[in-house]
Amino acid sequence: MSMLRGLTVGVALTGVACTSVQRVQPSQFVPKNHPAVMTVTTRDSEETKVVSPRIDGDTLRGVVAGLGERVAIPVDQISKAWAQAPNHTLTALVAATSVLAAGGIVFYYANHSSQGDTGQACAQVDIATSPCNPCALTPQGQQRSC
Repeated sequence: MSMLRGLTVGVALTGVACTSVQRVQPSQFVPKNHPAVMTVTTRDSEETKVVSPRIDGDTLRGVVAGLGERVAIPVDQISKAWAQAPNHTLTALVAATSVLAAGGIVFYYANHSSQGDTGQACAQVDIATSPCNPCALTPQGQQRSC
């Protein structure tokens, strides 16, 4: 994969929002985000994992995970609710890190690509037996050429 293609893929992936389980307000969050699963705790401390939740008037409806039974919970009876939600802070951190990494890669290649394969040639020179050492510098600081 070329460097440009790799950078393009990396930057494109930063556009995908990171998510995390967050506390949400079901009546506002469900219609807007359509979560696949939501965990709710009712005022009587009963915790239920709801699959395919939807808001119907003032009621959260869905299917109880693992049981397959339909559930209807009045929104005013829900004390806490959690669901996978976009995490904008984490997304921004990943994007910033990706941009910095991409800049570092570009900087590295921009400063090292013009040196050709001198490093490989120097690694292969046996200084003790070579009559001409291309890795040695002239008194003026220039690289020797044989």
